[in-house]
Amino acid sequence: MTHPLFRKLSSALFLVMLIAGFGQPSRASESVSMALFPYATPAHLIKAHQPLKERFSQTLQAPIHLVSARDFASFSDAIRAGQYDIILGAPHMGRLAELTDQYQWLGFTSNHSYAVIVTHRNHQGKTLKDFKGQQIILPPRSAIVNYLSRQALQQAGIRPDIDIEIIETSSHQSAMLAAISDIYPLAGFGKPVWEDFNPEGKENLLKLFQSKSFPGFALMANKRLGQEKIAKLRKAFLSFAKTDAGKRYFSEQGLHNSRPETPQDMLQLDAFLLELGMLNTEQRARLEQSKP
Repeated sequence: MTHPLFRKLSSALFLVMLIAGFGQPSRASESVSMALFPYATPAHLIKAHQPLKERFSQTLQAPIHLVSARDFASFSDAIRAGQYDIILGAPHMGRLAELTDQYQWLGFTSNHSYAVIVTHRNHQGKTLKDFKGQQIILPPRSAIVNYLSRQALQQAGIRPDIDIEIIETSSHQSAMLAAISDIYPLAGFGKPVWEDFNPEGKENLLKLFQSKSFPGFALMANKRLGQEKIAKLRKAFLSFAKTDAGKRYFSEQGLHNSRPETPQDMLQLDAFLLELGMLNTEQRARLEQSKP
């Protein structure tokens, strides 16, 4: 269930994105599109990842325009359709892009992320099992955080959608803000928001759960760019931390550095994709056949 308040907020933010030229890609443009995973507000995304955009623009000697999507589902659909030239996305969405046979890896940011579930200190409950029969607000169903939060609730003896109502919102930031405002008793979101988003009232949140870690952001390039450009982009990304601009970018965003993808990453991300039901029949069969 998505609360009407957050549907309105999502629509308003998307309108702002379109007005600012930060919306959906247009293939008529000569510039390269770089898609940012919509985990936060457009203003936050633009400011946070501008240095990486500039790095790629200098590498290709071509203009790059930032794009995103209204929500996680729209972002995933655009990936499946091959609409984006470059993707900075959640790790499982990078693997999804690869499995469409349209994208190649540039690498990962070397930080690791995790899911947290929090409550406002005003609530008497201090463990997840204390919130049976109540509500939790989460990012959309296609988010790893949503899956890990549901798993945590089950492990606490609470059946999602049966013993607790799941409210879905458009971003990790809006989930945190709902908890701060005490709109809902529980909220789940990811590490970037928990560590780097500091709105007034955050000090009133109590962390009840933290998940196992999973890889940081995935960087992907569409094969239509050509192998020469993709090789340049991969080299530029993996060496970005050696520059002053790169050091500031990784430090300020809590991303640490960049690194190549590994087979171990793929095993973890494949499990997420299968659990989240984001693969078509052919992709599921390919993964099942590749299991050791």
